[in-house]
Amino acid sequence: MKRIALIALMLVFVGCLEAPEPENMVDCGDDVACFEPLARECAPSKLTQVIDAEQGSLKVAVTVVGGSAAACDFKIKPLELVLPEDAPDNVKALAPMVSMTDMVCTLPASADLSSLSEEDLEKCSGSLADIMKILMASEE
Repeated sequence: MKRIALIALMLVFVGCLEAPEPENMVDCGDDVACFEPLARECAPSKLTQVIDAEQGSLKVAVTVVGGSAAACDFKIKPLELVLPEDAPDNVKALAPMVSMTDMVCTLPASADLSSLSEEDLEKCSGSLADIMKILMASEE
């Protein structure tokens, strides 16, 4: 009985971590032309995009979660990291963990989310932001 109560408590706690989407959320799928005007107005909307690079590809979800045009909250969550066959084994082992990270950035609604600067990252919080800050610091 204690075990069931503990599991129920954990499910309630986990459910509290993720805020429900507003009813007026617009799901743009992978349509950037749908998402950009909504994001510039800081209107509740989301976009799923695949970013390709030499080192692999990253599928990411970007959600406008609230705020104003001057200080809009964007949630950025990696969904899947696909690495090339020749990627080091230690990197391949970490790839599934990428989807466990996310960050929320409070930026002007006009911000270019495709290339966040170090200054932009200072306005972000969450596990993904922490990792990105460490990576940027190690490049200096």
